[in-house]
Amino acid sequence: MINRRFFIKTLGAAGLTTWAPNLIHFQSVAHATESSSDSFFVLIRIPDGWDVTLNMDPQTHKNGSTQEDMFIEYQASEIIKHQNMLLGPALQPLQSHFDDIAIINGVLMNTADNGHDASLSYITTGNGSGKAPSLPIEIANSTSIQSLGVVFSGEIQLVDRKVMVTHTDSVLSLKDLAKLQVLQGFHTQSQRASDFNDSLQSLMKNSKVTDALVEYLNKNEAAINAPAQFTTELSIKAAHIIAGCFSSGASRHAQIDIDTSLDTHSNHEQLHLSNQQQAWQTVSSIFNIFKNIEYAGTGQSLFSRTTFAVVSEFSRTAALNSTKGKDHNPLTNSVLLAGRNINGGQSIGASHLIQRKQSKSGQSQHAALPIDYKTGEIADTRKKAEASNFKYITPDRVIASVATAVGVDANRFKSTSLASGLLPKVFKY
Repeated sequence: MINRRFFIKTLGAAGLTTWAPNLIHFQSVAHATESSSDSFFVLIRIPDGWDVTLNMDPQTHKNGSTQEDMFIEYQASEIIKHQNMLLGPALQPLQSHFDDIAIINGVLMNTADNGHDASLSYITTGNGSGKAPSLPIEIANSTSIQSLGVVFSGEIQLVDRKVMVTHTDSVLSLKDLAKLQVLQGFHTQSQRASDFNDSLQSLMKNSKVTDALVEYLNKNEAAINAPAQFTTELSIKAAHIIAGCFSSGASRHAQIDIDTSLDTHSNHEQLHLSNQQQAWQTVSSIFNIFKNIEYAGTGQSLFSRTTFAVVSEFSRTAALNSTKGKDHNPLTNSVLLAGRNINGGQSIGASHLIQRKQSKSGQSQHAALPIDYKTGEIADTRKKAEASNFKYITPDRVIASVATAVGVDANRFKSTSLASGLLPKVFKY
């Protein structure tokens, strides 16, 4: 079942001329360019809020803590150590990519639960107002925009940025250029006809880009159209299409929503872990698609030219509730990075457990720890935590660091400030 927050509108070529206004969503778009570049960005969203103790921030019982303080469904021996990272069992599907990933732990979302939508917006924009676009939109708006703009699956937050956005299902329709010409005529009377036609004509005139994209879609038709047994497999289809857009020069920025069921307020044990593993298997498949494509005859893979950020809206509470589930926890979160300008095998940030007997509320808490932004040192004592050089990792600093790593124009990037507070260790600036 498709998650209600990430409903994917299925649009087929058969309805191209009739439902054209819905196929390619856009706001007023400047003349699109087809200039090639050697860098790309993909935001992957795994919705519902993951239990970070199962993936990037595994925990063990220490200092007298018990299962009632923090429910852990694995043994300490099952935690995977790879270079400077500790990884939980949910990340086992990523084993072949461990050298290429880095981790940010201890991301403080808020001191109170703001719900799914607000938290997802914050972690994907770095702006808590709800008035900023998704990160791929802001990066595209701060660099250059290709003919198809930002290619996405699921939903995307555009706000007022003048960026073309194209759903992955719509890209498949580009194989039929005759229908594109009909589509162009259909939009002649549209209020936004000039904007749409400028972009459309730019794509059609650049036969090198168009031919390369159509060739890729035809070559990978079997993989793209393979029957999907699980909704997460739709993300693999989307990744194939996005890889074609990148390698052909039709786009440089993308967003993929992986639909899954992680909102385990009841029956958390094993169910959340298995659903997370399925989602991470999809992420692994996406990475493999990009690794198996040579970029522009350089001998390097498309993966090595692409920066990936994988996010969810928040973590899960430490202890089980009365229905043996885990609820929303905004006190900590984690982000996985991979690909271009990422220091693989490195992690930054941490969290800690506040046991029931230590908590004023009588409920245990799993919370982020401050760090020194210059050195990455973790505030593992109260004295350090109170020092002025230790600050919490927050979504705005994660977004600013990612944006800086991919090389945006700081004067055009408006979601959050890039001037200070960039994270060390995991990025190559």
